[in-house]
Amino acid sequence: MMERQFLFCLVLLAIPALTVQQACPDGYDEVDGRCFFISNVERSFEQAKYDCMYRGGGSLVTIDNAEDREDAMEGSSGPVPYWVSQESLDVDFNSDAADLNCYICEAPPVCLTPPPQPIDFDYGAAVQAFNDFSSLLSMYESIELSLDTFMDDLGLYQDYDGTPLANLPNLGNMEIMPEQWALTYSQVRGVITRLSLPETANFDPSVGLPAELSSSIMPVLQQNLGLFYSRHLSNLETSYANSRNDVVFDEATYGPNAVCPYPPRTDLGGGFALERFGPTPCRISREFEVTDPVTARIIGILVGTDIIYYSDGSVVVATTILIVSRR
Repeated sequence: MMERQFLFCLVLLAIPALTVQQACPDGYDEVDGRCFFISNVERSFEQAKYDCMYRGGGSLVTIDNAEDREDAMEGSSGPVPYWVSQESLDVDFNSDAADLNCYICEAPPVCLTPPPQPIDFDYGAAVQAFNDFSSLLSMYESIELSLDTFMDDLGLYQDYDGTPLANLPNLGNMEIMPEQWALTYSQVRGVITRLSLPETANFDPSVGLPAELSSSIMPVLQQNLGLFYSRHLSNLETSYANSRNDVVFDEATYGPNAVCPYPPRTDLGGGFALERFGPTPCRISREFEVTDPVTARIIGILVGTDIIYYSDGSVVVATTILIVSRR
């Protein structure tokens, strides 16, 4: 007796829509975040399976319940029999595997985001970005950040124009920071502070970000960066707490089954964003230690200046604050 397989007459689906980074493979139509191909050619069950596989790595759709029947027939010619997956729990009737029927394929979305490309060091752009940054600060703020000698270290890289950032050596007081996640914060337009926490160094969406910043950090910054703090960081702690209340990392973008790499930037609100940075020239100019009153651990607070190269070609100089747990 011929093997019997499953058919059904109507289809399907309601789950979140695709993210802006995703699209359906060629020939597939999106229905509420899933990608379907409805054939108008009749094939045997095995032929249908192979055709789905060759169409964007798809497979015969699985139909388990009434919800899976609602929308998939959009654009079809009517309620004719279709091959579906053997695992389907909700089918209309069985048919011999050799019978010829139309079929419905489902394929995973594809990612539209191109892989990141290496970025080359541009000395002239770095100098211009530093001048733009300096123009937004008062003389006393620049002194607090030790910007008066920053160009001495940056000048050591003049001969490295066009070198991939990842291949730059550490020169003078400048260190090339590896690719990493960090928070960015802007209280005054044009002045960006990059905040690197232990939780952002190897960002894990399942762990997320801390609900609040350590209460021991802000007094140290206020005491040692008084003018810069008052203009650019005075609302940081409150803004961060508000952003954590307002933003949830959605499953489609950050979940374990996310199709695309995590987006390079996610706006968290309140002037905050979570960003992934490529290699970054950085000069640490000041360093402090404080004891966390909750954990009794020693926290290192490193303050410096970054040169950030973005994939769109823009270059920005930012203040960087690295929070490290020491012991």
